[in-house]
Amino acid sequence: MQARYWLALQEGDRLWCTSGTGWAKSVWNVILGPWSLGTEIFFHEGAFDAAERFDLISRYDINLTVYDGYGQTENTLLVGNFPGLDVRPGSMDKPSPAAT
Repeated sequence: MQARYWLALQEGDRLWCTSGTGWAKSVWNVILGPWSLGTEIFFHEGAFDAAERFDLISRYDINLTVYDGYGQTENTLLVGNFPGLDVRPGSMDKPSPAAT
């Protein structure tokens, strides 16, 4: 549900989730959900470098709109910026449909 409704992924997309992959939540959000929709997953283990990240996005044709969100391993996504909603600086926006 998160891959489809929060990240708006579909077959042929390439996703790069820049959050840490050492948590069980990453398996659901970053691997299983996107793969179930036919989305390719991109991984990069380097430290944060803004210029390098913009280069990687361009070089590997990552078509990932940035969606901010908050959740935990125990309950996955709780609130997030969803497709079609205006992004409000400083806000994670709306509760996940599964969280209400």
